[in-house]
Parts: sequence; structure tokens; C-alpha cells
Amino acid sequence: MPDLLLASLAVTTLAVYARGVTGAPMTSRRAQLRVLAFAGGFALALGALSSPVEQAADSSLPAHMAQHVVLLTVAPPLLVAGRPGAALARGLPARLRPWARRRHRSLTRAVRSTPAVPAVAVGAWVAAMAVWHLPGPFDGAVHDGLLHGLEHGTFLAASLLLWSVVAQSAAHGRAVTALLCLFATGLACTALGAALVVSTSAWYPAYAQGSAATALADQQLAGIVMWGFANLALVVAAAVLFGTWLVGLERRSPARLRPEPSR
Repeated sequence: MPDLLLASLAVTTLAVYARGVTGAPMTSRRAQLRVLAFAGGFALALGALSSPVEQAADSSLPAHMAQHVVLLTVAPPLLVAGRPGAALARGLPARLRPWARRRHRSLTRAVRSTPAVPAVAVGAWVAAMAVWHLPGPFDGAVHDGLLHGLEHGTFLAASLLLWSVVAQSAAHGRAVTALLCLFATGLACTALGAALVVSTSAWYPAYAQGSAATALADQQLAGIVMWGFANLALVVAAAVLFGTWLVGLERRSPARLRPEPSR
């Protein structure tokens, strides 16, 4: 039921976003790419919460970890890359649009101008990931639908905050801050994945129904999923940020960066 509520909220958000997008010009390639990014992130998040994936996650620890990787490091950056704030504000009923625009501008200014926000965002993301992967909360979420929905909601909220900070930092000339956020996030994924791989005992009783050797092999595979695929998503994001920074740098100072003609 909690995941159904999350899915209902997601569908409502998509409807509001679609209404906002249709009310804005879509002539530029950049605007079109933003819509595609948001649609891709939305589809991945909704797919990760779908019944087939949930059933696979209930019976397989590697599948469960892959679901978490999507909700933590794959879907959120695409959603944020779509810059949905303005479109969502346009898609709301007319009487709510001024309030939504003010909230969007104030949140953007707070993220951009408060020095402590990047550290808070990284801390919130690491805390959400670490707490929910402790044996007690993890097993509790497997057996309790309310905790399961809370777990997924926490992942999405913390991830959207983190990736919003990364995007705002990169967009306002603080590429180093954005890359440091991704580096710290990658360290957390590496620590969790490595701990699952090298552990000599199964962490999660909910997935230890078979033999001890099988449970340990599944846990090691889950650790590889977190270690490898989460960091792969972060490396791709860092490469995009770095490339975007280089393009922006060249546009701001083309004469200095353009190579001198050979004589």
C-alpha cells in the first residue's frame, strides 16, 4: 500500500509536469533534452517501484540492491536534469502557481547561496543509505509494507536533494563542489558494497532462508551491484558535469582556450 501511494503521487506529479510542459515552448534542443531526461528518470523510478520488480526484490537480495541503486543514483539525477520546478509550477491550478513559483525561487536561492547545503545534502543521503541497509531496518522493510514505502520515500527525497545541490553547484560555477559531493557519495557506496562482499556472515535473515553458502553468495553479488553499478552511475554523472564545465569554460573565454595556429 505505501508503494501504491508513492506510485499514485508519481502519476499525479507526471500529470502536473505534462500540463506545465505543454504550456511552454519546446523549440530548443535543450528544452527537449530536459523533457526526455525527466521522462527517463520518471520511468526508471516508477519501474523500480512496479510489482514485478518488487516481487523480484522480495525473493532476491541482488535484485533488491539493484532496485536501491536505481532509486539512489540512476533515476534522481535524470529527474533533476529535467529541471522540473518551473514546469511543475506552470502545471498547477492558476491560484497555486504564484505560491509555487515563490517556493521554487526561494529553495533555489537557498541551495545556491548557503555554504552548508552541500554537506547537509551529502550527509542526508549517506545517512539514508546507511541506516536502511543496517540489518534491522532492512529486514523490517522487507516484512513491513509501511516501512518499505518509507524506505523508498526516504531514498528518493534524500537523492533528489543531493542531485539538486549537485546540479545547482555545477550550474553556478562550483563544479568542484559538485564533484566533491559525488566523490563522497561514491565512497559511501564503495564502503557498503565492500562490506557486503568481504563479510563472512549473512547480514539479512530475510534472505538467509536457504543454505549459508547460498545466502553469502547472494550477499556478495548484492555488494558488487552496490559497489560497481552505483559507482558507475556516479562516474557517468561526474563525466557529464566535467564535460559541461569544460564547455562552459570555453564559451566564457574562447580566445584563451583556442589553440594558436601553427606557423
